[in-house]
Amino acid sequence: MNERAMGDAHRLPSVRFRYRLSPLDLKRGLWMMVVVVLGLAVLGALVGGDSPETLLEDLGRMPVWAWGLAAAGSAMVVVLLARLLRHADNARLTVDRDGIRCSPHKLHGQRFWSRHDWQLSWSQIRKATLFHPPRKSRAVQAWLQTTLELEGADQSVSMGLLHWEPEGQELERPSLTTLQPFKQLRVLIDEHPLPALLEQAGVPLHRERVRWRDRRRMADAARAGWRTPEQGGAVDLLAWPSLVAILALMVVLGSAAALHFVVLDPIRPLWAPQPGPLLLVGAGVFAVAALVAHRAPVRERMALALLLGALSAALFHPFHARALVLAAGSSETVSYQLIEAGRFRSLDADYPAMNLSNIDIPEYWRSLAPDSDHEFEIYSLGNDRYVLDLAALYERTRAFYEQLD
Repeated sequence: MNERAMGDAHRLPSVRFRYRLSPLDLKRGLWMMVVVVLGLAVLGALVGGDSPETLLEDLGRMPVWAWGLAAAGSAMVVVLLARLLRHADNARLTVDRDGIRCSPHKLHGQRFWSRHDWQLSWSQIRKATLFHPPRKSRAVQAWLQTTLELEGADQSVSMGLLHWEPEGQELERPSLTTLQPFKQLRVLIDEHPLPALLEQAGVPLHRERVRWRDRRRMADAARAGWRTPEQGGAVDLLAWPSLVAILALMVVLGSAAALHFVVLDPIRPLWAPQPGPLLLVGAGVFAVAALVAHRAPVRERMALALLLGALSAALFHPFHARALVLAAGSSETVSYQLIEAGRFRSLDADYPAMNLSNIDIPEYWRSLAPDSDHEFEIYSLGNDRYVLDLAALYERTRAFYEQLD
């Protein structure tokens, strides 16, 4: 910057901006959408002929896992909204004669790697570029992607322009129910005070029209130039104790899975896994892991929490069956009759049928005589739950294939 521009910067007033989660005014129109949704729900119930007593009876017949899943989902939504609002209250952008200082929203924004605190003096800023869609664009999403990028000597930063609003000066934002909000968004971009402050400080401001579908390509190109962890480079996961704990839990689950599937006697639950408990376990583990690791980088902690939740959900059914077998103690010998290859019917009506055709032993299945009787070791666990001990079957098949060889 030249000396005249530096003089203009020293005469700048100090302006603070606060963060808005949405460029749209969600307060206006949100209540209308809530009323419409509730009205449609009531209308659908009346058309379907359901009385309030019938609806309450249906809710009372919901299984426990469904209530738990609904409670866990509601709690996650409440916690997420509370954290979003808290971070929005703490986010600040200050423009004064010294430069620009920003504490962005830690969980919200277009780019993960630009969610760290930064500051640039006026002498460090080479130019500013305002990326906005073409004037004739009628896509609201395109206008919401309007981005102001500052290019410095050793770093560049990016911010969503329409998310920042001067303190004490509410901008005229379109409501959620506006029919053509892109018109008001265009006016909001033209009248936004932040670009005017940059020009007043002597920063060269370039306005560049860009299509919304090109934003991802531009973001990827910008990201390739970052080298520090805060700017999108590799993050040392071992530097965060909470992430180390999540990784350790994943190793423990992997070791337990190896113990269950490889070391201990093979078993097979004879009941299908219910999706409700699996979703409840996965969502609960994900929520707890994400909250415990709240000080770690957002992208890394969310990815690891998601992996831990998915792994927990996938292993819940076999681990649950193993725990029930260990608690049951001994098994019972039950006679079964072969129906077809790999399919058996119990001679005792208390025990379920078995479909073992997915076990890849076609020669052994073909060697068995039709309608022949076979004995299996079954664990009776109560509540119509049974577990098959595959150890005896594997011994028979091993002896069969050794003799066949």
